[in-house]
Amino acid sequence: MTSPRRASNDKTAISLRRLLYRYYLRSALLPIFTIEVLLLLVYFGVNWYISGKTKETLLLDATETLPHLANKSAQIISAELRETTRLAGLLQSEHERFFADPSRFPLPGPEPRFGRATNGVLYKLNTNGSSAIYFRGTTVGPTQMDKARLTEAFDPLFQQVVNRSSNIVSAYFNSFDNLNRLYPFIPDVFAQYPPDMNIPEYNFYYLADASHNPARKPVWTGAYLDPAGQGWMVSCVVPVYRGDFLEGVTGLDVTTKNFVEQTLNLKLPWNASAFLVDESSTILAMPSAVESILGLQELKGHVYHTAISKEVLKPEEYALTRNPNLAVARQFKELVELNLAYGTVVTSDKTYLISQARIPETGWRLMIIADRDVVFSSIQVLNHLSRQIGLFMVLLMAAFYAGFFVMLLSRSRKLAEQIAAPIKDLAEATAQVGREGSHLRLEHAGVEEIDRLSDNFNLMSAELNERTRALVEAQLREQLKARETEYAYNAGLFESASSYLHNVGNSLSAVDGKLFQMRKVLEAMDGYQLALQTGIKHHRDATGLADGAEDETVRILSQLERVLSQKALPKLRGFLAEIGEIRNQMVQTIRHQQETFTQTRLRSPKFVQEVDLLQVINNVLHDLKPMLDTHGVQTVVPAGPTARVRTQKHQLIHGLMNVIKNAVESIALSRQKDSGRIEIILQPPSAAGQRSIIRVQDNGQGFSPEIQSCLFTSGFTTKQDGHGLGLHSFLVFLNENNGRIEAASPGPEHGATITVEIGDD
Repeated sequence: MTSPRRASNDKTAISLRRLLYRYYLRSALLPIFTIEVLLLLVYFGVNWYISGKTKETLLLDATETLPHLANKSAQIISAELRETTRLAGLLQSEHERFFADPSRFPLPGPEPRFGRATNGVLYKLNTNGSSAIYFRGTTVGPTQMDKARLTEAFDPLFQQVVNRSSNIVSAYFNSFDNLNRLYPFIPDVFAQYPPDMNIPEYNFYYLADASHNPARKPVWTGAYLDPAGQGWMVSCVVPVYRGDFLEGVTGLDVTTKNFVEQTLNLKLPWNASAFLVDESSTILAMPSAVESILGLQELKGHVYHTAISKEVLKPEEYALTRNPNLAVARQFKELVELNLAYGTVVTSDKTYLISQARIPETGWRLMIIADRDVVFSSIQVLNHLSRQIGLFMVLLMAAFYAGFFVMLLSRSRKLAEQIAAPIKDLAEATAQVGREGSHLRLEHAGVEEIDRLSDNFNLMSAELNERTRALVEAQLREQLKARETEYAYNAGLFESASSYLHNVGNSLSAVDGKLFQMRKVLEAMDGYQLALQTGIKHHRDATGLADGAEDETVRILSQLERVLSQKALPKLRGFLAEIGEIRNQMVQTIRHQQETFTQTRLRSPKFVQEVDLLQVINNVLHDLKPMLDTHGVQTVVPAGPTARVRTQKHQLIHGLMNVIKNAVESIALSRQKDSGRIEIILQPPSAAGQRSIIRVQDNGQGFSPEIQSCLFTSGFTTKQDGHGLGLHSFLVFLNENNGRIEAASPGPEHGATITVEIGDD
């Protein structure tokens, strides 16, 4: 019987007020709201599109501008380096003229005086001009003293060159025999250098020698730590030859600090910064902005606690391609090796635009690096402003629609109350229809349509009450008949089965008595062998037969003893054991049938419920866990979707439990008993109307095709204590409940697969 409050299609009802509100919402609020949302989407979409195009334009501008700036700045630096190179070439010419004929170069000042320092170094005492020093490793004779004295002629040109360029901090001459002359003058120069310094071992000398510079042109060193106390610097060095003999090297020093302060502090757009690297990509000079990007600190100055006794170059991490950040090093390596004019470098949280230009004068590279966020900063400001405007519009729209919603709700409530009052009375009266003692009559509400509906309801209510009483009485009678018939059938079936099983049980009791008597006879016959042997002995004694001799009586008695002990008694015992086994199987069969009839009676009428198959499988495995653990069997249930069916849950659980028990017992008797595995796969139906599939796979004994054909036959079993009814009962249950079962095996010792299909009852 359907509920009096619900229609036959069970469609969820809504209140009249909600119905009117939905009408207002769909006809007025939603269209306007949709238009507003579309306008907002267009607004944000256009802003997003314009922002993307602007970023592309800014990025294109940066890709064109940065290489141009790098080339232009490289040209400026190249011009400055070219001037330094030219001045170095001027020193080279003047010094080679000097060594060709020193007599042509008079001393520019007073006669220089020399003395020995406490560390054995010969050095110039006069403070005018440049300092001069001969290191301890050189034997200073008249020739060396003349060279130290006459090279005072280098000072006027040294002074002019150093004062001419703000980049140049010092000029020097180093001879092959360890004479060092350096301008400006260094007080206590003997303490600045190590006393045993060998000048040709330093890059500001050997880079100009014949093996490194066969062309005898000015060359630039990489960054090194100046032994003369000027800190980190680079030098432009030129060889000074007398004929084909290298007298020494003249050089001009430019400190890293000067490069940063006077050359690299360029005013570049987007707060970009420039830095210099040498031919091996080692940083020569960089400003503080680049230091923070690369995670390094420029080596500008140096605290000289001791004299520099060997060549000191910049550490390995100052090579761009060996940056401590491996990702940054890899990106710089690609940029340098491919000689790209423009590229990007991505650090952990930033992306930088970078361009490079080669300085032909030295082979160095000028690199300009800019933060991409700074390049996009102008459009980011516009984006922020557009987002604020969009947010304001969203808030304004939300406020408008909140007020509009409240207004619609109020109007729909008033209209609903005007219409719903009489309908509400009708609904309440309808709820009482069919109930015992309900004789409601609706009064007229003054609305023509509703009054006509009330009259019709009153007539319908009276007729429905009468028909309801008749229908209830008829249904009760039919239910009583059906129940009585069902109970009578089940009772008769169970009584017949019980009577049959009882008679069979009585017969088995008689068999038990006969078996007991047969066992007693066999126990008594066990003494016949001894009696026959005793009789043979007495006969021998009575007749006086010798040992081993036989007469007819002895021969017959001996043959009777052998037949009785070796043939008759063993066969009788075997027959008795077989009869006992058959009796036990019959007892088990009777018990199983009794359990089956009992369960049939208990579950009548059949109780069907919706079950979760995955949960059923897990419950069965939980119940069988002690057995699984005892035999060391691993169970696997692959993760996947579950399936739900309407069936008899307990019968399904009982059948699956039998299947898994059989699998465990098969594994225990197989060669794989120490590595047993059972995999249970649940496959939900792929389409409506199909059945769910449960597949139980084991690596146990398996079976042959002959056994497969008998596996589900009632009474068939391969176990010594089995009754052959478990799988047969499961088959019967599935056949009666929209299911099926089948078994497959590749052969003995290759496992088996039981496939169960189950659908809704």
